[in-house]
Amino acid sequence: EYKKALKQADTTEDELQEKIERESLVQAVKEKAVIVPSQVGEDELKRYYAENRTKFRQPESVRLRLISTKDEKKAKEVLGRVKAGEDFGNLAAQMSEDMYRIKGGDIGYVHRGRVFPEVEEAAFRMKIGETSGLIQAKGTWFVIKVEDRKPEHELTFDDAKEKLKKDLEAKRSAEIMEKWMTGLRVNAKIEILSKEAGDGVKP
Repeated sequence: EYKKALKQADTTEDELQEKIERESLVQAVKEKAVIVPSQVGEDELKRYYAENRTKFRQPESVRLRLISTKDEKKAKEVLGRVKAGEDFGNLAAQMSEDMYRIKGGDIGYVHRGRVFPEVEEAAFRMKIGETSGLIQAKGTWFVIKVEDRKPEHELTFDDAKEKLKKDLEAKRSAEIMEKWMTGLRVNAKIEILSKEAGDGVKP
């Protein structure tokens, strides 16, 4: 099977070994030249957090479940069943016409500007556990339920640390990689080999 796979790939075992060695070497060089220098330490993370506190303010948000349909008759049926006490999540899974039905209609926490204005207006005046009447927006009917609310708040350093570290390292890695690649291009000796009879060069 191994030999058959080599043949299908139009390569030899020596060529495969050479490729693996080259890729391993490239990864090792990249680790040393890019990945290690891009790492951000705890002190630097704390300094960035302290100097950019406004970036970590989270606006007021509500956690919503919703059921949506383009059929007004169906929407009225859904609302009637909600008012009769049926489980909102189960109804969303059965009746909703959007992708969130697989999560029982749970769209997570949203802040202002993230949903249709008609839905937003209702959601931000409702209490936790309350369900809406019919809401129409962009040719679709919605019934929503507020599961939770969060006031405007600032993320603590511990809450922000993991994502901040990931974001800063990704940005630094991209910058270092670009600079490194530019230097390699400037200093590279490039040969262009053409496939001509008798030179033995693969295309």
